[in-house]
Amino acid sequence: MALLGGWVIAYFSGRMKHKSLVGTVLSIVLTGVVLVGSLQINALAAALLQNIEGVRRTLHTWLLPLGLLLDGLVGSWGALLGFLLISLAPFLALVWGMSTQYKRILSSLASHVTRSDYRLREVKAGGRFAALFKKECGRYFGTTIYLLNTGIGAVMLLGFSVYVLFVRGQAALLVAQMGGAQAVAPMLAAVVCLMQATVNPACVSISLEGRTLWILKEAPVPPRELFGAKALVNVLVSDVPATLSVLLLWFGLGLSAPDALALLALCVCMGLFIPVAGLAVNLWLPRLDCENDTIVVKQSASSMIGIFGGMLVVGLGALLWAVGGKLLGFVWFSLAAAAVLLAGAALGWHWLCGSGARILQKL
Repeated sequence: MALLGGWVIAYFSGRMKHKSLVGTVLSIVLTGVVLVGSLQINALAAALLQNIEGVRRTLHTWLLPLGLLLDGLVGSWGALLGFLLISLAPFLALVWGMSTQYKRILSSLASHVTRSDYRLREVKAGGRFAALFKKECGRYFGTTIYLLNTGIGAVMLLGFSVYVLFVRGQAALLVAQMGGAQAVAPMLAAVVCLMQATVNPACVSISLEGRTLWILKEAPVPPRELFGAKALVNVLVSDVPATLSVLLLWFGLGLSAPDALALLALCVCMGLFIPVAGLAVNLWLPRLDCENDTIVVKQSASSMIGIFGGMLVVGLGALLWAVGGKLLGFVWFSLAAAAVLLAGAALGWHWLCGSGARILQKL
């Protein structure tokens, strides 16, 4: 399935004008299909238990491969060998069919369309920061591996919030069983902040400049504006979905106004802290010599520390809540945590504009 999905994305991306956009959209759609399918596992298991005899008969007719697998798992080596041989045939056929288009797909992905509709017109002028911000947005939304690996948390958070809104009747019953909205608020805070911790493009944004970092260093752009453009993209990608999610959860779960507003303040401050910390980590552990973006986004030390470090911050907050945060109550605890995160973001930004700028010049 992964092989087929990758082939479909590459095949259609190579035939479209906006390759990166098409690849990103198809990747998100296929990811959504996988997530929706995964949610049906419980229903499938219940259906199997209700009709176990019919399933057993079917496993030895048109679902014979699964029947052979079942027999192999309970000790039949012959059935297991038959299952492997049956599985191997379509796999080899699929690989052979895709390999015939391999070179053509690679060529189409690397090709560029020559325009012939140029027009002489006035070009609008813009500031340095606007140009940097536009460049960062173009890289983020134009690089599929970058967007999906650092933005999937925001997509999942919005999807969860919309789902709760549509099933708010059932959600209200579940909330009542768990002790009411006031008891659920700390869990929601942990979930939302944990998803925000995974939205950290800033922790690899400097490494993605690669061998072209010298252009930004030699340009008449102060480091403050460069860091600000990179951080602003992270803030928008993190805080906008989180804010929408909190508003949807407020209505869908019936949270009280103080709890919802405290949760919103906590999420906004979390979205400000994460990019500042991510930039600091990337300056500390840059990776400017990678052959492609995938290595930077998925395998570099700064990406690992940036993502899991944010999760540790959420875990520390959950531990403090379990130890003594309940004495303050959710509202005051959230506001205190938001103040700490905001102070951390301010101190981190001060460090970036001072020591961070000097480290950038040495890279």
